[in-house]
Amino acid sequence: MYPSVETSVGDIFGAPWNISDAHVVPASEDVVLKNGGKRVTATYLYADLADSSKLAQTLLPETTAKIIRSYVNTAARILRHCGGEIRSYDGDRVMAIFVGEKKNHNAVRAALGVEWAVAEVIRPAIKSTW
Repeated sequence: MYPSVETSVGDIFGAPWNISDAHVVPASEDVVLKNGGKRVTATYLYADLADSSKLAQTLLPETTAKIIRSYVNTAARILRHCGGEIRSYDGDRVMAIFVGEKKNHNAVRAALGVEWAVAEVIRPAIKSTW
């Protein structure tokens, strides 16, 4: 039904792969999409705003958007500050990759920083604004 898809999958499955070790998070353009990859030892942190669907169902759209934007912006700043490299955003979620000797420590530090920011900065700002 979709011949170009079948051909593409066949090409990918049939090609020998060229995989090399990486010591930093590779940029998208550094990874060959057809038959290449980078092997990296990393810790992924995926920060998600809990109950954002409930916010969207109970608050004005503009209010929900401001809260989500504040969360994502705050989380991204903290993740970067702790050595993470942002690799994706998806609505109320942000994902960072941590590499190096202290990758686990830095990821946990970032997660605790995000939790602190929610409790000590974002929630109080919500209460004082609305």
